[in-house]
Amino acid sequence: MSDGGEEIPIAAGARLTGRAAGLSMGLLNVQTIDEDVTSGRVGPNNYTVLRARRDLGRANDVGAIFMTRQSTENGGDYNRVYGADWNMRFFGNLDWSSFVLATSTPGNKGGQYAWRTSANWRATSSTARAASWRSARAFKRPVVLPPHRQPKWFVDTGIRPRPEALQRRGVREMHPHIVWDYYTDLDGQMTGKRLHSGYTFFFNDGGYSEFSVNPSSSCLRARSCLRRRRAACRGLQLVPWQLRFNTDPSRALSLSSTFIGAGCGVEPRRPSTPA
Repeated sequence: MSDGGEEIPIAAGARLTGRAAGLSMGLLNVQTIDEDVTSGRVGPNNYTVLRARRDLGRANDVGAIFMTRQSTENGGDYNRVYGADWNMRFFGNLDWSSFVLATSTPGNKGGQYAWRTSANWRATSSTARAASWRSARAFKRPVVLPPHRQPKWFVDTGIRPRPEALQRRGVREMHPHIVWDYYTDLDGQMTGKRLHSGYTFFFNDGGYSEFSVNPSSSCLRARSCLRRRRAACRGLQLVPWQLRFNTDPSRALSLSSTFIGAGCGVEPRRPSTPA
């Protein structure tokens, strides 16, 4: 598609998939033709995607990818992406997944990268997930990549104790937990956050109740700050609390109640980076 979202005619294409030397591989090549669309002229381009993956044991794998857009009428007009990814499992409970990408585009120097890493711990009495991803300012995605979001830090963790004393009184499990999201712009300045902190009780009869506090804030002028870096951002702070009650949802008749209260305010201005 063009930058305006319009279809570009394809002259020819080919796809190849299979396994060789212990690798799972896929190759896609497409040639487009010269076309005038509403958003402007789109010259002929050749697109190639090459993907390879290798399994390491029963639960691990590593892979690599190469993507390119090459103009077929101007050898200096191209965008290439190189990347690697891996999924690893340790101790039977810990999963680690990551990828790194680098691009090569004429006229762009430095900062042509993107990465993401996440870890997930699962056990009977505890869970934890954490992730972070970021793309540098000069990272230019080709058409074959989906749009990427703002850089983000994410953590989701909690414990699940099951005291016998409470089980005798109808409480099967407790679950204090947090789910925190933290967004930044490409310069590392915070543009928004959502911080869920809750305490959940799961009952022997299948119902549960939860009390949580969910403060959040967002930059009121985030887009202006990200694009022009002129005016200072002002944060809108919301501090809602929530109380939930649910009976066993598997019954023919179940009840659910949610009570919400909230407050809000404006955070002090934070100076932004000069243009």
